[in-house]
Formats: sequence, structure tokens, C-alpha cells
Amino acid sequence: MHILIVDDQSTMRNLIRGMLGKMGFRDMDEAEDGDVALNKCKQKPFDLVISDLHMPRMSGLEFLKKARNTEGLKNTPFLMVTTESSKPAVLEAVKFKVNGYIVKPFTAEILQEKLLKIGIEPEGKAS
Repeated sequence: MHILIVDDQSTMRNLIRGMLGKMGFRDMDEAEDGDVALNKCKQKPFDLVISDLHMPRMSGLEFLKKARNTEGLKNTPFLMVTTESSKPAVLEAVKFKVNGYIVKPFTAEILQEKLLKIGIEPEGKAS
């Protein structure tokens, strides 16, 4: 499984990468905003995108909107991660077919639960 982690904070990207690594995922890439992420997605396909909502240059919501209108990304599972839990933001993301929503801070257990809800099984525990 090829996963793209998108967040403007490198510490958050590293945290998510570590959580996914403990679940057995190994094939991960990173981007610091939606613009970089969209370009990476156009170069090679991803099986899952985990993106922050608020980022400079191109927000996670803008990235999601463009992804859903880009061939090869229309059906890619997309988890939105944010500190914002306001109903309008959630509804806007749902409108563009976000697959799941995680409010920061979160644990590895919450991330795994969200992955399972969208049909993504952990690849096995790290040894």
C-alpha cells in the first residue's frame, strides 16, 4: 500500500509516519501542502492520502476538491486530519467525498480505527 501524508508541520508528518509504521505500513511519501501533494499524485498513484485541513499555498480541502476532479485520484481513499471539528468544515469535506475525518490530537488506535472503517487493514505489526 502506497500512502501519502500531507501536512505543513514536519513533526505531524513524522508522527503519522511512525503510527503507520507500527501498523506495518512501509511505503509512505510526504508533502508539505496540497500543491506539492497534487503534483506527487499526478506522478504516481497512491492507495491512501492522509491530509491536514489547514495548510499554506493549498489547503487540504482545496487538495481534496482537486483530487476528486483528477483522473486517478477520484476514488483514492482520503482521510482529513485537523484541529477543527466545526460542522461546516466537516460538511464541506463530506461534500467532496472525504472518506474519514480525524481531529487532532489523536492516537495510533484512533488512526487504525479510521483506517479500518474505510476498509484499510494494517499490514502487520513492526518487528
